[in-house]
Amino acid sequence: MSSISGKKTEPRALRAAAQASAANAEESLRTVVELESDVESLRTRYEQYFLGLSRVPPSEEHQRIRSHLIRLRGAALRSAPVRFRLQSLHNRFLSYERMWARVLREREEGTYRRDLEKARYRRRAAGVQKGEAAGDTRAVKDSAEETARSAADAAASPEGAAPASQKDRVATTGAPRPGGEAPRSEVSDERLRAVYDAYVGAKRRCGEDTKGLTFEGLAKKLRSQLPEVLARHNATSVELKVVIKGGKAMVKAIPK
Repeated sequence: MSSISGKKTEPRALRAAAQASAANAEESLRTVVELESDVESLRTRYEQYFLGLSRVPPSEEHQRIRSHLIRLRGAALRSAPVRFRLQSLHNRFLSYERMWARVLREREEGTYRRDLEKARYRRRAAGVQKGEAAGDTRAVKDSAEETARSAADAAASPEGAAPASQKDRVATTGAPRPGGEAPRSEVSDERLRAVYDAYVGAKRRCGEDTKGLTFEGLAKKLRSQLPEVLARHNATSVELKVVIKGGKAMVKAIPK
């Protein structure tokens, strides 16, 4: 009778053992999945640190995940798929660690590629701003010099009238040319270059695009428009100024 009873209880024990094994495998798989998520979160935090978005590296979280991974690998996992997935995660974590250690070492030595690119970008930006400031200073200096020369010419002129400056103004002849030609406007390339430099600097400060702007194009446009300005205002000269209006840079012609 006991033998029959023993045969009846054996399948129940096997089923219980199978259920326990399945539950253990399911729990182990859930733990591995959570650990995978933690590893990817750690990778993101390291990337933020390397990009300068975080001040300190996630060292504490790194050590916690490493310890958890070591403990789980030391446990007796019966499920082959779970063991394979855990091994893959461990290999990926080791490759991340090697990469993080290399980047931290390069940052300490000053050879990290991203830091070098940032430094080069800052130097280029500083150079552009310095060039713009130099162009504006040069334009102001030229204007002051020409104003002084104009005042001196006016004092020396018998009629007491100040002639038009060659840089700051566009001069016209006072009488028609031989053959009945109309007075012609004249402007020096040097002055146009100063106006162009100041114009480009002003547009960049306003955040405007300067890719399609060239010196030749601006010079041609100004030279074609200045005679009309002179004729419309019956002026003998025009002063060119770079102004900012409504958040946009423009070249303004002021008839004299």
